[in-house]
Order: sequence, then structure tokens, then C-alpha cells
Amino acid sequence: KVLPLIYGVAMVLIPLKTLPQNEWAIWTVTQMIFMIISIVADFFVLQPMVKLGSETKSGIAPLIVASTIIYTLFCLTVTWVVILFALPLETLFKTPNLSFAFPIMALMILSTIIRNISIRILQIFYRIATIFIVDLAYFLPIVWLMYWGYSNNKLNNAELLINYNYYAFILSSLCGFFVCTP
Repeated sequence: KVLPLIYGVAMVLIPLKTLPQNEWAIWTVTQMIFMIISIVADFFVLQPMVKLGSETKSGIAPLIVASTIIYTLFCLTVTWVVILFALPLETLFKTPNLSFAFPIMALMILSTIIRNISIRILQIFYRIATIFIVDLAYFLPIVWLMYWGYSNNKLNNAELLINYNYYAFILSSLCGFFVCTP
């Protein structure tokens, strides 16, 4: 419970202190859309997978494969729609240059797919300590990168913050892949 708390505090305080107002707006809108895509996909695809998988626990490979395909297609489709409507969204949110962040956000979505599926597979088998390791592989690097960017006066735009997340999600996804691979 402490990792998300540290992350949450760092994710608000560091960018708020360092990013110019428009960059802060780009970051928060991008993060909001990223979270909506992730949470909706998780709710409708991965949570049912956990429920069904934890009830049977044997012969769940087809369930995991089908859920992975549906989850991935949903995330990519919605992200593609966001990119397609980038300029109207920029106008709606009254945030200049927001549309340039969406292709980078797409990389963030891609980089979380394996991580999110891995965490849900670990939930099926009640491997809580291993989930902590996968989460640690994200939370520590992102907090460290933000602190490093802040302390070296490098964290001055939303693109860099999105890239920091992208790098940390890749690390966490790799960790998740390796701990879920037999």
C-alpha cells in the first residue's frame, strides 16, 4: 500500500512544481485518458478473467489467451480512436499541443498491456508477493526518474514525464512477463 502512496504524492507534487501550466495540463489530460482506457479495459476484460480463472484454476490457458486478445484489441482500438480525434479533444480540453501527446500515450498503453495481464494472472493464483515485485518494477523507477528529472532541472515538459512512465511500464511488463512464464 505504501508504493502507490509514494507514487501518488510524487506524481502530483513533482510535476506540479516543475511543469509549466500548459505542460501540466497536457500531462493531466493524457494521464486521465490513459487511466480511463486502462480501468475500463481492466473492469470489462481482466477482472472477469480473474474471477473465472480463480474459480477453476485448471485449464485456464484458453481463458487467458482470449482475455489477452480482447484486452489488447480494446486498448489499441480505444487508443486509436483517441489519436484519430486528437484535435477535437485538444479543443474540448482547451489544451494547446495536447494532440502531440497522444501518440506517446499510445506507447504507454502498449507498454502496460503485459504488465496488467501479468498482474491479473498472478491474482488468479494468489501470488501477492510476486505482484508486489511487478509493482515495484514500475513504482521505484518512475519515482526515481521523476526525482532525478526534478533534481537536475530536466523535467520541464509533459512528453518527458510520459516517456518516464513508458520506460517504467516497460520494465514492469518485462518483470511481469518473466514471473508469469513457466
